[in-house]
Amino acid sequence: MKLKSLTILIASLLIWMLAGCAAQNPPSPIPNVSKLPKGTLEGTVVNETGDTMANIHIRVSHSGVTQVWKTTTDDHGKFIIKGLPALGNYRVTASNPPFWTTTYKHIEIRAKETKTLTITLTGVHIPSGSPSHR
Repeated sequence: MKLKSLTILIASLLIWMLAGCAAQNPPSPIPNVSKLPKGTLEGTVVNETGDTMANIHIRVSHSGVTQVWKTTTDDHGKFIIKGLPALGNYRVTASNPPFWTTTYKHIEIRAKETKTLTITLTGVHIPSGSPSHR
């Protein structure tokens, strides 16, 4: 009986010690992103006929960080996001809620480089002469 109690006590003590170490040093998938070199993403949003699209929401995210970068296209369908940590592949979403959304995966951002992207929103037809037609 004493051996069983001693075994339970030692096992409990080991579990308690391991849990304490894990709580003090949680795993971090990515080092401090503020210290990583940065890159830039720029691009243009167009419809299927190549017309540029103003006021389209751009959202850039990476699975390893919680921060999300957002911007909106200008009157010529252009956007730019500077200061993206060089973490490799990002997900870029262009949307005009509630109508169109297009997502590009595996957009690689490298240190001290600018990645240029043309995003095509499909199923979009803007009549000539409308304010968003550029």
